[in-house]
Amino acid sequence: MIDTGLGPAIPGSLGASLAEAGVKPEDISTVLITHVHGDHIGGLITADGNSVFRNAEIKIANPDWIWLQKQPEMKQLSSAISHQVKVFDPGQDVAAGITSVPIAGHTPGHVGYMISSKGESLLDIGDTAHSSIISLVEPEWTMGYDNDAEGGKTSRRRMLDELSQSRQLVFAPHFPFPGVGWIERENGHFKWLPKR
Repeated sequence: MIDTGLGPAIPGSLGASLAEAGVKPEDISTVLITHVHGDHIGGLITADGNSVFRNAEIKIANPDWIWLQKQPEMKQLSSAISHQVKVFDPGQDVAAGITSVPIAGHTPGHVGYMISSKGESLLDIGDTAHSSIISLVEPEWTMGYDNDAEGGKTSRRRMLDELSQSRQLVFAPHFPFPGVGWIERENGHFKWLPKR
């Protein structure tokens, strides 16, 4: 599984979605984290502060794990999952057919995940872009959640340039459902072409 959503602080829909798919939290063996903001890791713990995916290895880029442990408001979460965390360096393979892609700036160890199988691939870009309109038309505009505004701007522009040239199929979790499509260049900017 990649990322876990909001969790109990602001009830998300992960639990219900897993149940609908017939998957129990204890069935999950690996959780890959794009970055350690609450809307991507909040679902790692229960309302009473216990690990949700108790049988899973939780893989987090080393710079983000270090940074997370320094956040006082995340102490309960980091303590609850610490025995399950396995860190990696951005750019490393993290599972069969899945390679982490460094996209630092939004957080120190923000990564995407390139998922490859049978000659096809999909890149989860995490929070590289938050809006399918604004982030693409004005990629130099920074947003309040970027830990490093300049780094975020640089990595966003670089990633959008690469994606528009490569025609790589993308998953953008903050884009309208289902968030799968392509980035295209248009009049010096970019635009979103959702997969139909």
